[in-house]
Amino acid sequence: EPRMVIEQIPEMTLSPLRVVLDEMAKGTATLGKMAANSGIAEELLRAALEHLVRIGKVASIELGGCAAGGCGSCPLLPIGCHGGVGDLPTRSGPFLTYELA
Repeated sequence: EPRMVIEQIPEMTLSPLRVVLDEMAKGTATLGKMAANSGIAEELLRAALEHLVRIGKVASIELGGCAAGGCGSCPLLPIGCHGGVGDLPTRSGPFLTYELA
């Protein structure tokens, strides 16, 4: 007779919602970095972020496009918009950014 084996989940496992909120509070700028820090898949963290926006815990802000002052004044520079450096494509927006509500 087949038996189902249930894997135990460690008690200290954080929910993806809590991880996103905590990482945002620490200033972690990208879902990729949040995934690396937490061990939770980026796709799951993206779904958690979208849910947090829907319930009003995180605000989604649309930025119109590239900064008039060039890359040096771009608010996305610290989080990975490299303006076409190397093999990354040049980006022109609009972009979404998020902040805790």
